[in-house]
Amino acid sequence: MEVVKPSFARGYKWTVRDSRGNFFIDVEDEPFLNQVQEGKISFTKGDILRTRLVTETWRDDSGALRSRYVVKQVTEIVHARKPEQSALPYEEKPKPKRQFKLDDD
Repeated sequence: MEVVKPSFARGYKWTVRDSRGNFFIDVEDEPFLNQVQEGKISFTKGDILRTRLVTETWRDDSGALRSRYVVKQVTEIVHARKPEQSALPYEEKPKPKRQFKLDDD
C-alpha cells in the first residue's frame, strides 16, 4: 500500500492507497511507530509499505457492512524512486569589463 497521509499522533488513522483506491488504516505495529516517532523512518510521496494487514468486517446496527483495516506489522518500506535531475543547459556568459573613469583634476 502507498502512504498518502501518515499520522504522527498515536491513535489516529493513516490514509493509504492501493489498486482499489484510498482507504484508512489503524497501525498497531509499535516498533514501527516508535521508529517513526524517533525520526528513524521517514516518508516521501510514493513510498510503499508492505504489511501484515488484517481486515475486520461486521454489520452495524442498521445491517450495513462495515470494515476496519489494521496493520499488525510493517514488513518492508519501499521508497519511491527519486527522479534523476538532469543538468540544465548553461552557457557561461563573459563577465562585463569594469570601466573606470579617472577624474582629471
